[in-house]
Amino acid sequence: MAIFLCTGLALRTSELFQASKAWRLHGLIQGISLILSPLLGFALAWILWPMHGNAQIFVGMVVCASLPTTIAFCVAMSRAAGANVSLSVVSATLGNIIGVWLTPLWLVLLIGMTEAAIPLANTLLKLVPLVMVPLLAGQLLRPFIRGFLCVLETGLRVAPLMLILVIIGISLASQRETAAFAWSHLLAAGLFALLLHGALLVLTEWVACMGAIGDRDGVTLRICASQKTLALGVPLIIVCFSADPGIGQIMLPILLYHPLQLLLASVLLPHWRRMADGPANAL
Repeated sequence: MAIFLCTGLALRTSELFQASKAWRLHGLIQGISLILSPLLGFALAWILWPMHGNAQIFVGMVVCASLPTTIAFCVAMSRAAGANVSLSVVSATLGNIIGVWLTPLWLVLLIGMTEAAIPLANTLLKLVPLVMVPLLAGQLLRPFIRGFLCVLETGLRVAPLMLILVIIGISLASQRETAAFAWSHLLAAGLFALLLHGALLVLTEWVACMGAIGDRDGVTLRICASQKTLALGVPLIIVCFSADPGIGQIMLPILLYHPLQLLLASVLLPHWRRMADGPANAL
């Protein structure tokens, strides 16, 4: 709950209402991130099944593909690339709010078709007090602590990451079966992360070009629609699979996807910066 309370405090309420004229772009970003990505990830999970044959790894792949985009990283990368930062803020925030509800529904639909079926319908009720309530509480508290937010802003954005690392460590330490991962699990999860992220980068490139989306907006689309959030992913996995003895394997795909997207974004940043400056500079 502390993670989402900090997130709610860090988000400016006005930023949630700034994109009334950009719903086409938001629709494209959310459509890729929250509709096409889960379906693509589900297909990749089946393709890679012979490599590992582990139900928890399969579930983790579907969870990873069904997650929304990041918030802090998308905003930071959009600012560094000279892209549309306000669009990035609103779209990433919107995606996380939708993802709180849509990600578990995808898991019910997709995982319910496999032998790795896990009853997730009741988790929607658990997510309300654990996720949505702290987010809304943080938003409601903002007007009363406005004078302190400038001082607390950096801490509020760093605190969720620190809490996530603590949660990951406790979860893995408490699971005897996750003390060590089989090489087949690591290889399959790593290959999944590479294929999914690569496919999303190619897809966003195609959509931006075919949709004749402007330079800065196009870079924002490429960044936001290809990222997956670790900040929301780990708590959701804890909520949905706390009773699963293989929760470490479920976390593995998103734990590998996260550093991969950071690395590739750093490599692509100069190219994105040239694109944001105009088509002539992108060549």
